[in-house]
Amino acid sequence: HVGGAPAAGARRGGALEVGRVAAAEGLAQGLIRGFPARLFNMWANALRELGDLDGARRRSEEAIELGERAAFPPPIVQARIDLLYADLAADEFGRASRLWPELHAQAAAMKAWHNWLTIGRLATARAEILLATSEPEVAAEAAHEAIDHARRVGRRKYEVASRQVLGSALLAQRRPRDAVGV
Repeated sequence: HVGGAPAAGARRGGALEVGRVAAAEGLAQGLIRGFPARLFNMWANALRELGDLDGARRRSEEAIELGERAAFPPPIVQARIDLLYADLAADEFGRASRLWPELHAQAAAMKAWHNWLTIGRLATARAEILLATSEPEVAAEAAHEAIDHARRVGRRKYEVASRQVLGSALLAQRRPRDAVGV
């Protein structure tokens, strides 16, 4: 979490260094459950947002391995969603589209906040997939659903990301006036 705070504040260089140190220490100490895996999830997210898709994929794969070793599903599902987002960033919409249904089923089975967080992340991803693979009207509807979910649970990051998809879908429908202020 110490590494995540600078990452959230756009000081990712410091966050990555803290993440490296924390990962090494956590693994050396044999921390239990999913905490090392969760650290790798956060690390992967920062790398993906910096455009290092290969590094992000490696951290996500490590998070999956650590989560499996700990028999702790949340970081495994989060890492698989992170891999889906890496596919989206690489314009691998076909692969993302194929992965989405299985991930959605896994997310729906999650408990407590893991459920609404993963469902929300996947709602935004679905809107992005549909924007690339379907009619813009379909993508706009999915973006509205993702926005509604993000607002209900207070996930501003995914609300903004879904609004970007909605704006792009409206532009694709030749509705620039509607896209302004989305």
